[in-house]
Amino acid sequence: MNQLYKIYAYLFARPFFQRLHLHLLRFSLSGMGILNFYDNRVSGEKYFIEQVLGRLISKDPVFFDVGANYGNYIDFLSQTYPNAVIHAFEPHPKNFLQLSKRKYAADVKFNKLAIGEGRETMKLYDYEESDGSTHASLYKGVIEELHQQSAVSAEVQVEFLDNYCSREGVSIVDLLKIDVEGHELRVLKGTKNLIRKGSVKVIQFEFNEMNVESKAFMKDFFKLLTDYSFYRLLPSSLLNLDKIRYRTITHEVFAFQNIVAIHKSIDSNLKRK
Repeated sequence: MNQLYKIYAYLFARPFFQRLHLHLLRFSLSGMGILNFYDNRVSGEKYFIEQVLGRLISKDPVFFDVGANYGNYIDFLSQTYPNAVIHAFEPHPKNFLQLSKRKYAADVKFNKLAIGEGRETMKLYDYEESDGSTHASLYKGVIEELHQQSAVSAEVQVEFLDNYCSREGVSIVDLLKIDVEGHELRVLKGTKNLIRKGSVKVIQFEFNEMNVESKAFMKDFFKLLTDYSFYRLLPSSLLNLDKIRYRTITHEVFAFQNIVAIHKSIDSNLKRK
């Protein structure tokens, strides 16, 4: 293959072909489960919730949605598992209002909180012209650098899940879903005691360009979640990242992707039909 790469580079590594190469790169990323953000079918979330999650959870599951936004994920989750108890976390005042007004098939507990590594007060940034977006982040650079827009901020209360679960008497979390625009690693660091005890069974988190602002690498997630198997969601299957040798070119791709980490004690359940 190296010889073919050399020949290809000699023939086609020219400015004239760069647009073609960008299109080929984009197609390749889609095939690897990256930048498939169009809807929950293409992103793989529909397949994961309907076809995979049921093999990994208890009869009366407990779900956490950190960064619940308007509640679309919770709505789909609760329709599929109406007997679940769902703890929703959303710090944005406008988004929380919409989230808490909706009716859900499952029992949902609403928390107007950001989740992180400790208890503190932080600033949440959003677009100045469309405050209440799905891109609100604890990192100003997400709005002003990545999205090139003026930011507005609001102070929010931050809690960490080890403390929350201790206070609320939650001993097992069947699914921890995290979508917090770059703060995912800090959420997991604030859940380290539960993770160490194996109390969090399945973790779904986004990995994308926001991680550049938070300086969180995929390798950091691997180091933190050593007792978990890693998968990337595809439209109708899972890509096992543990079977791909770690290289920056394959694992440190700062673009939209859904990663699922499954505790190794239940990973074999994936083979069940």
